[in-house]
Formats: sequence, C-alpha cells, structure tokens
Amino acid sequence: MSEQDKDQEPQSAPEKPPEEEKPPWLKDPATPEWQDEDEDPTVKALRQAHPDAVLLARSYAGDLTLVIRREAIGDVARTLKDDLGYGYMVDVAGADYPDRDERFEVVYHLYNHAEEKRLRLKVSTDEDTPVPTVTAVWVGANWP
Repeated sequence: MSEQDKDQEPQSAPEKPPEEEKPPWLKDPATPEWQDEDEDPTVKALRQAHPDAVLLARSYAGDLTLVIRREAIGDVARTLKDDLGYGYMVDVAGADYPDRDERFEVVYHLYNHAEEKRLRLKVSTDEDTPVPTVTAVWVGANWP
C-alpha cells in the first residue's frame, strides 16, 4: 500500500436521494391494502338489483372482489353481463379452506372490455351444497 493510499480516508457511501426524488423504476413499491368498496358503482347497482346478494365488497390493488350469497350467483351473474358490461368470464376456479364451515369457494374472474375493469366473484359452499350454475350466462363456465 502506498503512502498516498494510507493518507486518504475511506470514503463513505454516497447519500441516497429521498424516495420522492428517485425515478419510478428505483422507488420501493407500495404494498396495496384491502379497501372497502361499498360506494363502487358496480356494487351499488348490484345491491339495488339484488339487495341481499352482495355480502362483502372489497378491492385490492384496484381489483374489485365481491362475496356473493350462493343462492344469488345466477341472478348476479346475469345482471353483471346484461346490465353492467361484464361479458367475458376469464375463468372459474375453486379454493379449499379446510378450517372453515363452508370450506369451498368457487371464484369467478370477470372482465368488462368497455371499461377495462376486472371483477372477482366468490361464492362459498360446503361439501353437500352445490353452487348454482352460471352456464346460462357464460357458456365457458361449463367445463369438465
């Protein structure tokens, strides 16, 4: 090590700019939180058409999720397609929560092309109670 290197003090790391001064690609992403969506226009329209059907309305990162009363899923689906523009069912899936009384959820992902909005519907059931079909609304729900 030379004399010149010995005389130089170690340099500290440069100060980081505050978060608001960073370009978008360097900012730490904000973690979204669940938000209640009782005032959403879709929720209001569904509650007006089917007062007891929507049990819960929340959004996460801008995607609306509605928990629907099982017996009302067919009517809600019809209103969403015919009156609110959700003409495309992206997929239907199932989830199993063994610790719940109604351990199964049927989850429908819908899309409104005109408004570019996604919507998730959830319906709970147990091992003995079937969920009414929505194949009269979206033929794609009829999968083996």
